[in-house]
Amino acid sequence: MKDSELREIYRARNVAEAELVSQALNAEGIRTQVINSALQNAVGDLPYLSVSPRVWVLEADAERALSLIRNRFQDAEQAAEQRAEWTCPRCAEVNGSAFDFCWKCAASRPDPNEDESHLR
Repeated sequence: MKDSELREIYRARNVAEAELVSQALNAEGIRTQVINSALQNAVGDLPYLSVSPRVWVLEADAERALSLIRNRFQDAEQAAEQRAEWTCPRCAEVNGSAFDFCWKCAASRPDPNEDESHLR
Protein backbone atom coordinates (compact mmCIF):
# COMPACT_ATOMS: atom_id res chain seq x y z
CA MET A 1 0.00 0.00 0.00
CA LYS A 2 1.30 3.43 -0.88
CA ASP A 3 1.18 6.09 1.82
CA SER A 4 -0.67 8.49 -0.48
CA GLU A 5 -3.51 5.99 -0.80
CA LEU A 6 -3.87 5.38 2.93
CA ARG A 7 -6.13 6.99 5.49
CA GLU A 8 -6.04 6.68 9.27
CA ILE A 9 -9.42 5.42 10.46
CA TYR A 10 -8.86 4.27 14.04
CA ARG A 11 -6.67 5.34 16.95
CA ALA A 12 -6.53 2.53 19.50
CA ARG A 13 -5.85 2.61 23.24
CA ASN A 14 -3.42 -0.31 22.97
CA VAL A 15 -1.93 -2.80 20.49
CA ALA A 16 -4.51 -5.50 21.28
CA GLU A 17 -7.38 -3.15 20.42
CA ALA A 18 -5.69 -2.09 17.17
CA GLU A 19 -5.14 -5.72 16.18
CA LEU A 20 -8.75 -6.60 17.00
CA VAL A 21 -10.03 -3.81 14.76
CA SER A 22 -7.55 -4.74 12.05
CA GLN A 23 -8.56 -8.41 12.11
CA ALA A 24 -12.26 -7.55 12.00
CA LEU A 25 -11.72 -5.37 8.95
CA ASN A 26 -9.51 -7.98 7.28
CA ALA A 27 -12.29 -10.54 7.78
CA GLU A 28 -14.57 -8.21 5.80
CA GLY A 29 -12.05 -8.02 2.96
CA ILE A 30 -10.55 -4.66 3.89
CA ARG A 31 -6.75 -4.60 3.93
CA THR A 32 -5.30 -2.77 6.91
CA GLN A 33 -2.01 -1.55 8.23
CA VAL A 34 -1.36 -1.10 11.96
CA ILE A 35 1.26 1.49 12.77
CA ASN A 36 2.96 2.37 16.07
CA SER A 37 2.43 -1.11 17.48
CA ALA A 38 6.09 -1.32 18.48
CA LEU A 39 6.10 2.12 20.16
CA GLN A 40 3.84 1.19 23.09
CA ASN A 41 6.90 0.68 25.28
CA ALA A 42 7.78 4.34 24.77
CA VAL A 43 4.61 5.59 26.48
CA GLY A 44 5.78 7.89 29.24
CA ASP A 45 8.90 8.95 27.38
CA LEU A 46 6.84 10.19 24.43
CA PRO A 47 3.36 11.73 24.43
CA TYR A 48 0.69 9.00 24.29
CA LEU A 49 -1.08 10.43 21.25
CA SER A 50 2.11 10.31 19.23
CA VAL A 51 2.68 6.60 19.93
CA SER A 52 -0.87 5.22 20.14
CA PRO A 53 -1.45 2.33 17.72
CA ARG A 54 -3.42 3.32 14.62
CA VAL A 55 -5.24 1.41 11.94
CA TRP A 56 -4.96 2.62 8.37
CA VAL A 57 -6.82 1.45 5.25
CA LEU A 58 -6.90 2.34 1.59
CA GLU A 59 -8.75 5.60 0.96
CA ALA A 60 -11.26 3.72 -1.22
CA ASP A 61 -12.18 1.45 1.75
CA ALA A 62 -12.26 4.14 4.43
CA GLU A 63 -16.00 4.87 4.59
CA ARG A 64 -16.93 1.19 4.60
CA ALA A 65 -14.32 0.49 7.29
CA LEU A 66 -15.58 3.34 9.47
CA SER A 67 -19.14 2.05 9.15
CA LEU A 68 -18.08 -1.48 10.14
CA ILE A 69 -16.17 -0.16 13.15
CA ARG A 70 -19.12 1.92 14.32
CA ASN A 71 -21.54 -0.98 13.96
CA ARG A 72 -19.36 -3.67 15.49
CA PHE A 73 -17.44 -1.93 18.24
CA GLN A 74 -19.60 0.99 19.32
CA ASP A 75 -22.42 -1.32 20.46
CA ALA A 76 -19.95 -3.42 22.47
CA GLU A 77 -18.45 -0.30 24.05
CA GLN A 78 -21.89 0.98 25.05
CA ALA A 79 -22.74 -2.41 26.57
CA ALA A 80 -19.52 -2.34 28.59
CA GLU A 81 -20.34 1.14 29.88
CA GLN A 82 -23.74 -0.08 31.02
CA ARG A 83 -22.01 -2.79 33.04
CA ALA A 84 -20.52 -0.36 35.50
CA GLU A 85 -20.45 -0.84 39.25
CA TRP A 86 -23.88 -1.52 40.68
CA THR A 87 -25.52 -1.35 44.08
CA CYS A 88 -27.35 -4.41 45.35
CA PRO A 89 -31.07 -3.67 45.78
CA ARG A 90 -31.24 -6.09 48.74
CA CYS A 91 -28.25 -5.18 50.93
CA ALA A 92 -26.95 -1.94 49.33
CA GLU A 93 -23.46 -3.41 48.80
CA VAL A 94 -21.52 -1.89 45.88
CA ASN A 95 -20.42 -4.62 43.45
CA GLY A 96 -17.91 -4.49 40.62
CA SER A 97 -18.99 -4.52 36.99
CA ALA A 98 -17.86 -8.15 36.56
CA PHE A 99 -20.34 -9.45 39.14
CA ASP A 100 -23.81 -10.63 38.11
CA PHE A 101 -24.64 -11.56 41.71
CA CYS A 102 -23.97 -9.60 44.86
CA TRP A 103 -20.84 -10.97 46.51
CA LYS A 104 -22.29 -10.27 49.96
CA CYS A 105 -25.87 -11.59 49.79
CA ALA A 106 -26.00 -13.38 46.38
CA ALA A 107 -28.89 -11.29 45.08
CA SER A 108 -29.10 -11.02 41.27
CA ARG A 109 -27.85 -7.94 39.52
CA PRO A 110 -30.83 -5.78 38.52
CA ASP A 111 -31.58 -5.49 34.81
CA PRO A 112 -30.55 -1.95 33.74
CA ASN A 113 -33.43 -1.91 31.26
CA GLU A 114 -36.04 -2.58 33.94
CA ASP A 115 -37.87 0.30 35.54
CA GLU A 116 -36.74 0.34 39.16
CA SER A 117 -38.68 3.38 40.27
CA HIS A 118 -40.77 1.17 42.51
CA LEU A 119 -37.72 0.13 44.56
CA ARG A 120 -36.70 2.18 47.57
